[in-house]
Amino acid sequence: MERTYCLLIALLLIGSGSEAQSFSDLGVLSGSGLTVLPTATVIPNTEFRAQWSRVEYVKDNRKGMNVIGLGIGLSTNLEAYMRLTSEQVGVMQSELAYGFGGKFQLPVLVPLLRRVAIWGEQTTSDQVSTEALFPSDAIRAGLIATVDSNVISPTMMAGFSRIGVTNQVLLGAGATVALGNRAQMGLEVMYGYLDLQSLQAAVTASARVFPNVSLHVSPGYIKTSSVSMWSVTFGVSLTTADIDFYPRVVDAKPDEYKLPSIDEIEQESSNVPAGGGSSDGASPPQPAELPEERPND
Repeated sequence: MERTYCLLIALLLIGSGSEAQSFSDLGVLSGSGLTVLPTATVIPNTEFRAQWSRVEYVKDNRKGMNVIGLGIGLSTNLEAYMRLTSEQVGVMQSELAYGFGGKFQLPVLVPLLRRVAIWGEQTTSDQVSTEALFPSDAIRAGLIATVDSNVISPTMMAGFSRIGVTNQVLLGAGATVALGNRAQMGLEVMYGYLDLQSLQAAVTASARVFPNVSLHVSPGYIKTSSVSMWSVTFGVSLTTADIDFYPRVVDAKPDEYKLPSIDEIEQESSNVPAGGGSSDGASPPQPAELPEERPND
């Protein structure tokens, strides 16, 4: 715990000198709890985001889970995050797990896929419980692609996860729909995040209540090799960057040459005809002659 607190304080100090920007992406167990699908965008440079969520398991012996996360933008293409999960597994002591991860966004736009990023994380714990739903010893990595859009932003991910000594395929897909600057809906599906054949699905509703604070609610479904159940999650996200779910991008238009109209062309040709003549046949005006200089008497 001391190591976790020190890292949290360090990230807060680094992000305290940030400038206001706009960022509203979720993912990686964000304020909505079960939204684990990362996006291909990164937290703006020197900005940070703190999140807390409570996951309640429906009709299961497990009580639920608390999630605390903190992410920071290290550069225009790189972010890092850390996460603390405390899962109540029906015994006196909860299982604590620490997650560390990051994303590197490619500095170019890929045709069709648009934004592409490389993502990876590692989860460790000082104590291991076989009753825990979220594994405490795991390594995950993948390639993420997000299509830019002002309204609908689909995301796809393909990679691998190593849980204990088992390697497996990790796949994910989802999309968010902006309902305006203050609200957003999302849907995601993840395969292989929890165990060999695990499946997670969640619907997320997000609402901005203050410029830097948003609330989240997420009903979801979880299926693993040992359990199948529903869940509901409530969370809050605090960012130093302004939250805007509908950031309209206006491209600056270059100066364009304005073509004259037909009337303007006809009027111009009638006033100054080709060949130097006028329209009524009169010769053009001649310059005035200067008076002759007379010799001095």
